[in-house]
Amino acid sequence: MDPVRRAIIWNDAEEHFEEVIKQDSTYIEVYNELAQLELYRENYKEAVVRGLEQIKIKPSAIKPSLDIFRYYDFYLAYGERGMFASHNAMDKAQLKWLNSRNTIYDQFFIGEKYRRMGKLTQADSILSALLKRSLPISKVPIYLSRVRLYYQMGKDEEAENDYWAALKCVRGYHELKFIYDDLKYLMNDSDLKSSFPSLDKIQAFYQRFWTKRNPFPGSKVNMRLAEHYRRLITAESAYRWDGVRLLITDPDISGVLKFPKVYYQNDRLNDKGFIYVRYGPPDQVATYLGDGVASNESWMYFKTFMNPKLIFHFEIHRFGQPNAWRLVPAPSNPQMVETRLGWDPQLDAYYMAANELDRQSALSEVHVESRQMVQQALQKERPLTIRDMRTINFFMSIVSFLDEFDEDYIDIFLGIPIKSLFAHVKSGDTLNIETGYAVQDTNLSILKKEYRIARLVSKDTSSYQNGQYMVMYRIYSSLKSFYVSTHILDEDTLALGGYRLLVKNRPFPKKELAISDLLFSYNVQPSIQVDNFTRNGLKIIPNPSRTFKRDNLVYIYYEIYHLNNNGGLAEYTVEQKVEPQEKSGGLFSAIAGLFSSSEKKNITISKEYQSNASRAYEYTAFDFKQWDAGPVRITIKVTDKHTGKSAETTSVFTLK
Repeated sequence: MDPVRRAIIWNDAEEHFEEVIKQDSTYIEVYNELAQLELYRENYKEAVVRGLEQIKIKPSAIKPSLDIFRYYDFYLAYGERGMFASHNAMDKAQLKWLNSRNTIYDQFFIGEKYRRMGKLTQADSILSALLKRSLPISKVPIYLSRVRLYYQMGKDEEAENDYWAALKCVRGYHELKFIYDDLKYLMNDSDLKSSFPSLDKIQAFYQRFWTKRNPFPGSKVNMRLAEHYRRLITAESAYRWDGVRLLITDPDISGVLKFPKVYYQNDRLNDKGFIYVRYGPPDQVATYLGDGVASNESWMYFKTFMNPKLIFHFEIHRFGQPNAWRLVPAPSNPQMVETRLGWDPQLDAYYMAANELDRQSALSEVHVESRQMVQQALQKERPLTIRDMRTINFFMSIVSFLDEFDEDYIDIFLGIPIKSLFAHVKSGDTLNIETGYAVQDTNLSILKKEYRIARLVSKDTSSYQNGQYMVMYRIYSSLKSFYVSTHILDEDTLALGGYRLLVKNRPFPKKELAISDLLFSYNVQPSIQVDNFTRNGLKIIPNPSRTFKRDNLVYIYYEIYHLNNNGGLAEYTVEQKVEPQEKSGGLFSAIAGLFSSSEKKNITISKEYQSNASRAYEYTAFDFKQWDAGPVRITIKVTDKHTGKSAETTSVFTLK
């Protein structure tokens, strides 16, 4: 709209609002409408004043109680900008004005202003003092401000506690807008369709939302939540844009890109910011500077195990406002591709086309590729920023047992090689390693979690077994199926590792003969120690990898349950069968096997035992020096001589 005509319309609107106020200042929410008008005019202080007048007249009105936070936010972002040349002078002017006033809103936004300025201690003092008081306004935005503050200070645990406190102190649906405004950038279209009959249902939704997205749900803090707020803090500072997304200023003139509904929820960030919140900092950035060329930038995210390679192109229309970065399907000028060569074959073809016909053909291919990529990418995300992150490789095994009360449980064994832990630290250095697990139902809701932090020194051999740091966790669960997620975290060197497995529970019979899973071990020997690796008088050093060198003994430990000892003595036979497993070598290997004269070794050992109890705890050591490398299956069959009933268990390990 023409600026002169717009000013005339706004002046007319102001006259009408003022006339309504003269006649009846309580009419609807007229002061708030006037505040909106002042916001459009960029009179941010006046918008705040008018908004507060509305709240004074109608303190229970919902919309003004939400809008007032928006007016203050705009003032902190843009207020006093035209009066001062430097940000420092602008900050001082804003603080002076806020301190000259005495409302609870001004007190809160002084704290928020300090946070945005990086004066975190002052911000913490103000926000914490407010949260200790009984306030006439919602505490949700104050908590969310302190969430940002604590993540900026590196206090992840306190920040997460504040986030859930904000959710718990919601007293009405309208207050959820504060929570939603921080979350909407990560939602997908299916999330937007969710309906909530009660506040409890909404709170449960947010719990599930963050649990599902956390790649390591057993960790001390929700790493995805922390990553989201760190990205959001950066995006709010670097990629803020509050303008209207007009078609006339859309650099994607032909409307090639089609966006999911969640894209249109963004009203605070430009498209760079929207992508940044979902995917974090790009792995590679390119821009092209030249006369007559639109402001342009492209971001590339490398392929990971969770996401394909992604390329996003951004431009500002020549009539667009500063920082109004919008997504485009391709660089609008072929010259721009010069700085993106090698990113994508279709882009290269667009740049190198010999004539206009070839160029348009290549551009059409780029458009199709980009439209599909953007549609899919805006429904997904990159959970963690992994560019500078090191992977910790470790082994995990899960073994099922029965306790003394006949309750099923599983033991999780983690083995972390020392080389993987200390790969990037000096000899003798110390690491604080967090390990943990989470049990989740099939909806990924957390049922139980546990973590431990250990201080490890590379030269302290007493902490390690067979070159590994060993950890064991015990889980009881009555579910038929559940997920177990484990993690290793070293925050000092930005190192991570983790698994998520679906466990299908195999309950043991409560009265009939049964045998536990096999626990593969490096060593088993009698011991009187009491620790996680000693059970039933045996010190067991587990091998979570289930891989053994052929010149080492292979130990297996197992337990037998519900033997018949009614006569005071249980008698049973244990049959151990060992056989190599065929490797999958394809058709050629199968044909070659028809003409091979090699004989496969098979071992069957049977032995009789007696016990005074209805349970027995057994272990065996096998020597496989003469065997070939490859997978081997061990089957243990137990037969109760009194009842004639049998039970067996089987498992596979690897020789190398």
